[in-house]
Amino acid sequence: MSDHSTSGNGGRKGRPATGRALLQGEIPGPRGGILRPITRGEVRNPLGVQSSRYQQVRRLCADHSLEATQTLINLMHDEDGRIAYMAAIAVLERGVGKPRDHSGEENALAQIDLSALSMKDQELLVAMLKKVLRIGQEEPK
Repeated sequence: MSDHSTSGNGGRKGRPATGRALLQGEIPGPRGGILRPITRGEVRNPLGVQSSRYQQVRRLCADHSLEATQTLINLMHDEDGRIAYMAAIAVLERGVGKPRDHSGEENALAQIDLSALSMKDQELLVAMLKKVLRIGQEEPK
């Protein structure tokens, strides 16, 4: 048994917030839990994988993603236009990505306040824009 005192657990010596005595090799954690340090050469997860149900389902889905994609591609040619449409959308979203929302970009230029610039700065800005947009310049040959 250990004689470690723990703070935040009512001042009980050797007992973390869990209420049980510490076993050999255990130390109280800073927040009242129990820590079991790993000794040199010890392996606690020999397979190195998450054994949670969620990880198992993700791995299973990844293993069948090629088959699922082929099914979606086949459904794109379905006689029912609704099915073909939904399959085409699913293929596009997974292959190219979902389309961006451009609704906020319509007002993006309206938010630029050029009145904060002096007339000289505004003229300089116009000249720079003409230069980068090649307005009024001959095309290089």
